[in-house]
Amino acid sequence: MSSEIASLSDILTSTDSEQHVIKVKGKNGVDKIIKLWVRKDIAWSSAADIVTKCLLTNARTGEVTVDIVKYYSLIWDALVERVEPEIPKTHLIKVRADVWKQIASVFPSPDEAMRLINITRIEEENLG
Repeated sequence: MSSEIASLSDILTSTDSEQHVIKVKGKNGVDKIIKLWVRKDIAWSSAADIVTKCLLTNARTGEVTVDIVKYYSLIWDALVERVEPEIPKTHLIKVRADVWKQIASVFPSPDEAMRLINITRIEEENLG
């Protein structure tokens, strides 16, 4: 059974964030951590803007690909509220692959973001 929304806060993005702990193997073998505070959700318009800025179309073949570096740079800007220790954005491209894999796992993947903005198909589970 459905009911009318009580307030706009029921449908607008939340300002809440969630802390994620990323474990990093230090150079001396001692485990270290990075704390990352990530917003719990993203506005449809922000997701659409990010996806459209990252899609690359081959004019000759029509093949569409995603600029993955640009995608994660934009999703970082949209969702990350705070990082301890602070990581300047210019250093993100220098982060080790094993560390980045953990960081990327807290964000929606490019495929998830594209599904999020697909308004042509309404999934039954969201109807009721």
